[in-house]
Amino acid sequence: MISKLEWPSEDQSEFAAQATRFLKRCANPDRFRILIALREKDHTVAELGHRLDIRQPALSQSLGELRRTGLVAARKASRHVVYSLADARVIGLIDALTTIFSTIPMPRPLQPAISDPAWSRSPHVA
Repeated sequence: MISKLEWPSEDQSEFAAQATRFLKRCANPDRFRILIALREKDHTVAELGHRLDIRQPALSQSLGELRRTGLVAARKASRHVVYSLADARVIGLIDALTTIFSTIPMPRPLQPAISDPAWSRSPHVA
């Protein structure tokens, strides 16, 4: 059974606005893959590029955006820059999405595709 979600007692519209801003910062495949890699351990740019097979310009752009939005931090280590997660909420988001998409089966579409033979014989089709 799914338990009821307890919404924060403060203004729900502000909560929704904050959550939406946070999700927008993560809502890019390259940025999200970077966050997943950093969830596991800190990485240099070279390590991320090799591991994720993201070209240097796209990787630098994504890392810059993640730094500007406060999701990722960078520190100098010898001659390298090492990236790490800067916002603990990212861990919760990745963990929640991993649970959702790896353990819960995707729902069937509410309406079959028109090309589905069973649908074409349906009395709902004009």
